[in-house]
Amino acid sequence: FLTVVREHAAAVLLVAMLGAVTNVLAYTIRGYFNVFFEDVLSYALNVAHYYTAFALIIMIVLLPLFGIIADKVGYSKFLYIVSILIMLLVIPSFILMTDPSRSLWKVGLGILLFSSLAAAICAPAYPYAIQVFAPELRYSGVAVSWNLGIAIFGGSTPAISRFLSEKVSISAPAYYVILICILFILASYFTRHHRR
Repeated sequence: FLTVVREHAAAVLLVAMLGAVTNVLAYTIRGYFNVFFEDVLSYALNVAHYYTAFALIIMIVLLPLFGIIADKVGYSKFLYIVSILIMLLVIPSFILMTDPSRSLWKVGLGILLFSSLAAAICAPAYPYAIQVFAPELRYSGVAVSWNLGIAIFGGSTPAISRFLSEKVSISAPAYYVILICILFILASYFTRHHRR
């Protein structure tokens, strides 16, 4: 563990930020959407559950498709493209989900868009993370780094999203997603010379 952190800090940072960006999107769906739809947007509990279930189903169905695409395009390139798409499309997805008319089509489109982005960033994450470390360091390197990113950024996503929706705007959780995408891209850029 200490050897990985001491001698491969750049790889640890990169995989931690990858774990962060994938889990911020996934935890938004799994840990925040119910609260978002029920408490923030005042939908009935059963409607909040339907919307969250729809988001999860879309994500699950699209994961293999995006995995196949990432295999063909290349993991690094695919993650860069998806990160940029997330930064461009996450605010429109929240705008659609928070539509004042509560149009099922707009809310559904917003959920579909957000879940598609989540599936796209999550699909190639594990194979990419494994490639960052040499074979003799993979288990400890990925385990430490990935879980560090989840613990610091992913696990706190529902609380941060709730805080932002109360203090800034109901679409403000999108800003947190964008921030984490920027941090991942920066970590990837600045660690590019330290990868295997």
